[in-house]
Amino acid sequence: MDPMDFAPTLREPDPAELAEHEEAQKPPPGVPPEPLPLVLLGSDEPLGYACPLCRMLFSGDAKASRQAAQDHCRRQCADCNVRLDPKRRPYWLICEGCEKARREKKERDAFEKATKLAYEAYDGQTFYCEGIGDEFFEDLTDLREAALDAGKDCPAYVWACKPKSLHIDAGGIVGQALDDHHEDAGDSIPDSAYASLQAFLDDWCKARNITTYEPDYSRAILVPAAEGEE
Repeated sequence: MDPMDFAPTLREPDPAELAEHEEAQKPPPGVPPEPLPLVLLGSDEPLGYACPLCRMLFSGDAKASRQAAQDHCRRQCADCNVRLDPKRRPYWLICEGCEKARREKKERDAFEKATKLAYEAYDGQTFYCEGIGDEFFEDLTDLREAALDAGKDCPAYVWACKPKSLHIDAGGIVGQALDDHHEDAGDSIPDSAYASLQAFLDDWCKARNITTYEPDYSRAILVPAAEGEE
């Protein structure tokens, strides 16, 4: 007898049966579906978990990744409890509206605490205004033109900036260089050697004349009205 006589007969799946099967696999109302584990063939240890609805994968700590996959398409804004759209904000914990409200509150709080300076009294080279043009400006004319181009009003204040010069840490680069050496290799380097290397690096950085400006949220510069404005 031909062994093929015992082979199962294959047929196209019936759509109604598939729908019934999928319906049977759904969890009871109010019970979220289980995250999908990702495992290597022949292993029972999950490498991560996927969201059961959109299949986005989360890896790392097993418990944390499982919970992240479980909650992914069912997350709610931590502030207002509105459901978060997993496609638009897959890794956010708050909605766009609440994120904007938090940002604006942070800005207001910083302004209240900051020292207020008249524009004429500011002796810095650069000031900062988030959301307008390149955000860093050297004069009010550029700020007003950028605000006009962006279709925004010129702000009532901007943030002062503080300079940040190039710096290279001697201990950091020596430590990195010693990563490939034995554990006690650094013990043979005296403090005086670090000091002399740091002095060399400081002089080298100074000669490069590289300065970056970053916002100084402790000082707010009050922007005067443009000529002809009240």
